[in-house]
Amino acid sequence: MMRFTACAVFLCLAALSHAQTQPQSRNPSPDRVVQLLKELTEAPGPPGYEESVRKIMTDHMHAFTDKVSYDGLGSVIAQQGESGPRIMLDAHMDDVPDYLDKLDRVEEERRQVGSLVDKANRLGTTDFLSVADRALMKRHGVTRFKI
Repeated sequence: MMRFTACAVFLCLAALSHAQTQPQSRNPSPDRVVQLLKELTEAPGPPGYEESVRKIMTDHMHAFTDKVSYDGLGSVIAQQGESGPRIMLDAHMDDVPDYLDKLDRVEEERRQVGSLVDKANRLGTTDFLSVADRALMKRHGVTRFKI
């Protein structure tokens, strides 16, 4: 989600800059915008290793700026002209690692197993459990009940 926000803000900034430097009759085609969004969201960018996303952003920024530089933390600093208003584009270039999604799924399974165990103990039987429920419980190490 953070990367999508960064992409959206970057595109807005690029569109504004593009509108200032190009005649208004020449709008970027939707295919170019879609392609840029696709390129940014598909680039690998785990925390601490955002170089591929940074390269895509700077390659596209060069068309709209006079100077692109970096600070010690890896932030991209683009400058157009020597004076005028300053605009800060603040966004993350990294994405949420896949293992966090897996942890969420495991936690959801644990809640589901807990609910099934509680229900079995309340009813005094495991007859209602489906084959999938039993397999899920076995994966989580539940083999015995209070019943």
